[in-house]
Amino acid sequence: QVQNVRNQEKLKYPPYPLSTVELQKRASRCCRMSSEHTMKVAEELYQAGFISYPRTETDSFSPNTDLHVSYEC
Repeated sequence: QVQNVRNQEKLKYPPYPLSTVELQKRASRCCRMSSEHTMKVAEELYQAGFISYPRTETDSFSPNTDLHVSYEC
């Protein structure tokens, strides 16, 4: 028997985009990937349409960017 229900809205923001250097550092630290391999994988993800161009330093999104797009795999 349910005696109490509390409804609370929680906002979850998308993560900040990574710079190329930060991407390489995290891939090295977490996945033991070389910089070359990291950029190869990033390029493949870009070619498949999953990420924006990996060799640009994009640290912010335009206000017009739709961050709620979902992709089916």
